[in-house]
Amino acid sequence: MKRLASVVLSLLFFFGTIFPVNAIEGKVYEVPVDMMHQSEKPDKYSMGNEAINHTAIVKEVDGRYEYKLQYKPLHFMDIDGQITNLFVYSDHDAKIKYEVIGSNIQNGEFTKEYTFKRDNKDDRVWVAVWVDAMDEIAGEGVGSGEQDAYLLFHWDEAKEINLKEDKGKVQKQREKKVNEVPTKDITIEVNGKIVNVDVPPYIKNNRTMVPLRFISEELGLEVDWNKDNREVTIGIGDPKLVLTTGENTIMKNDGVKMEIDVESEIINGRTFVPIRAIAEIFNCKVGWNDETRTVSIENNK
Repeated sequence: MKRLASVVLSLLFFFGTIFPVNAIEGKVYEVPVDMMHQSEKPDKYSMGNEAINHTAIVKEVDGRYEYKLQYKPLHFMDIDGQITNLFVYSDHDAKIKYEVIGSNIQNGEFTKEYTFKRDNKDDRVWVAVWVDAMDEIAGEGVGSGEQDAYLLFHWDEAKEINLKEDKGKVQKQREKKVNEVPTKDITIEVNGKIVNVDVPPYIKNNRTMVPLRFISEELGLEVDWNKDNREVTIGIGDPKLVLTTGENTIMKNDGVKMEIDVESEIINGRTFVPIRAIAEIFNCKVGWNDETRTVSIENNK
C-alpha cells in the first residue's frame, strides 16, 4: 500500500512538472486611474493623463495584483506624440525602476497596453514615460525627454467585474463628455470662406467650442500652452489673454479679469476654447445662423 501511494505521488509530481498548474486567479476590478504630475500637487495632472484610459483593469494572480493600462496617442502644443516606453519604479526615492514591455492593441482610440504586477492594491505607483515628441523637443536622442509621474488609482471607486459577463465592456473609459451633441455638424466661416477644422467644434452651454489650433491657424493669433499651469495664452502685446483650463474667466494683459459663459476644457488630448468670447476681444465680428448651424467670423486683422 505504501509503495502504491509512493508511485501515485511520483506520478503527480511528474505530470505536475510537465503540465504546470494554471495560475490561481482571483477577483478582477475596474479601477479609475489618473496620471498625476511629479510635483505631487493635488489636482495637477501629468501631460500623459490625456492619453491614458482612465479605467485600469486589475486582476488578482497568484496572490499578487496584475495592472493593465491602455494609452492612446496624445496631442499637446499642437504636436502629436506617442508614449513609446513605460517604466515602473520599485523604489522611487532610490530611482530604481524597470521597463514594462508594451503590446500593440486596437481598442477604439487606444493603441498601446502595458501590464505590470505589484504585491498590493497600490493607490500610487510611480512611473517614468518616454514620449517621442518630447524626445524630439529635448533633442538628445531617444529617452532624452523622459518625465516622471505617478499613477493614482481610486480604489474607493473600484468595481469588481466578471470578465466573461462583461466581455467587450471591460475597458470603459471615464472621459469627460461633451454636454450637448449637435444633430448637425457645425460649419465655421472666416471672412466668408468655409474653414475645415481637424476636430469638430461643438456646442456647450449655447457657446461654440473650437480646438485651440483653430485660433492660431485661422485667426492668425499666437498661441502658447503652459502644461504645468494648464494655461493658454493667446496673442502678444495688446490685447493678450490668459485662460486657465477648467475656469470660466479670461485674464487680459491690462489686469482686467473677464467672466465667460463656459470654461476652456481638454477632451481627448485637445484643448477647446469658446470662440465668440476670444474672437470678440480681438475685434472680430461673430455671427450665428441657427438654421444652417454656421458660425461666421469677420477678421479684419
